[in-house]
Parts: sequence; C-alpha cells; structure tokens
Amino acid sequence: MIDFEMFIVKEMGLSKDEVLPLYEIYLNEMDDMIIALDSASKSSDYDTFKRTLHNIKGISANLRLEDMTAVVSDMYSKLKSDEQIDLYASLETIKKLLEQVRKEINTYFNRSF
Repeated sequence: MIDFEMFIVKEMGLSKDEVLPLYEIYLNEMDDMIIALDSASKSSDYDTFKRTLHNIKGISANLRLEDMTAVVSDMYSKLKSDEQIDLYASLETIKKLLEQVRKEINTYFNRSF
C-alpha cells in the first residue's frame, strides 16, 4: 500500500493536484520501460535489462513506491553481481506490481491512467 498522504503532504508539502503530474509521468515512463524490458528479455540482453531496472529503481524510490523499489532493487543487485536471473519472470513480476501501483494511484487520485 502506498502512503500518498505521508509522501505528498508531510514530505513534499504539496497538494494532490500538484503531485498528480509526477505520478502520471511515472506511469507513462513505466509503460516505455516495460517495452524496453520486454525487448531485453526476448534478446537476453542483461545489460539493457539491468540499466532499465536501475532507472525504474530510481524513479520508484523518488515517488516512495516502496514495493516496486524493493522488488526492482533486488533484481538489480543480483544482475549487478553477475547473478543470472530469469528475465521473463522478472518482467512479469514487474508488470503485475505495476498494475497494483497503477490501481492504487488511480484510486487515490480518482483518475484512470
């Protein structure tokens, strides 16, 4: 569960309307990154997959999307230490988590992204 109130009101001092564009951009960028991960997965391109995970980790952490940050950080750490992971399974995990994040964002902001 994402604690939007803690992040938006207490940490950033912003209103819902002010922070909404940040989450909208996040979801749009994540759609592009899912495409990049899919392509890297199909071609077994571990470097691109790792680089994309690093980007996801950073923007997810900045928006306090803790579950996404934790899962992606674990995958990234494994790849960084040259541990082989199942790219397709990792991609599917990220997709499922992204849908959960999208639902929470839609619910909190009463929008549909």
